[in-house]
Amino acid sequence: MWKLHQLMGALETMFRSIASKRAQRKHNRLTFMVMLGLLLSACCASDSRRCRRGARAHPDAATRLAGEPRSSYRLLNRSQFEHSLGYLLGLAKTEDSTHAIMFLDLDQFKVVNDTCGHMAGDSLLLQLGATLKDNIRGTDTLARLGGDEFGVLLMQCNESKAFEIAEKLRQAITDFRFVWNQKVFEIGVSIGVVVISRESAHIGELMSAADLACYAAKEAGGNSVHILKPSDSEVSRRRGDMEWAGRITSALQENRMHLLVQPARALRGNLAISE
Repeated sequence: MWKLHQLMGALETMFRSIASKRAQRKHNRLTFMVMLGLLLSACCASDSRRCRRGARAHPDAATRLAGEPRSSYRLLNRSQFEHSLGYLLGLAKTEDSTHAIMFLDLDQFKVVNDTCGHMAGDSLLLQLGATLKDNIRGTDTLARLGGDEFGVLLMQCNESKAFEIAEKLRQAITDFRFVWNQKVFEIGVSIGVVVISRESAHIGELMSAADLACYAAKEAGGNSVHILKPSDSEVSRRRGDMEWAGRITSALQENRMHLLVQPARALRGNLAISE
């Protein structure tokens, strides 16, 4: 009987222990579920805030200029500009239509930036962006490509019309006066124009050609418009210079260039060699 009572007592103790552990597990599970719910809620709120910040930093089809207020006009960025350029290039090839791309480089932006600081430079870019927008057609595309460079895509536009629009933009910027801390600045712009046709090769070539045309306009003295043509000797020379720059850089990186030195010696001992 004693052994039987011992066994029954042991079983009762075990059952109580199991019941206690089950209750504890049930309590722990409830606590875990509550904590998990709070954690998921916090994560969702954080993701929501992060998504809202991402939407502000990278708006659909637009990017803000540095220092630009949210309510002002938003410009495309370089990536979106190239995407739109690809669309126009596709139209040119499938529909045999003509469009144009132009690069704009401000001539006096560095003066404003160095004299008045980056905040003034940002304000200037913002105001010029609005000025450019007011002087292009509703079907045209305006973008800030970086620094003090802007890009414009002219849809359904031949060479003569593209030159007319480019001159209009150049004159609008020439007439513009930037005021900062009682200082007045005049701004010029160099504009390069390239026609987009069925013969155009690819996006990279068009971007490079527009950059070369813009450089030719700046080399001509600035505040001018240069339209790239197949027979353009100046642009061809500049393209050759850029190719040689790439070749020299590649040769240096691959250790294919050697510096040879030949000492200069006097034929007679009484001759002095100037340093």
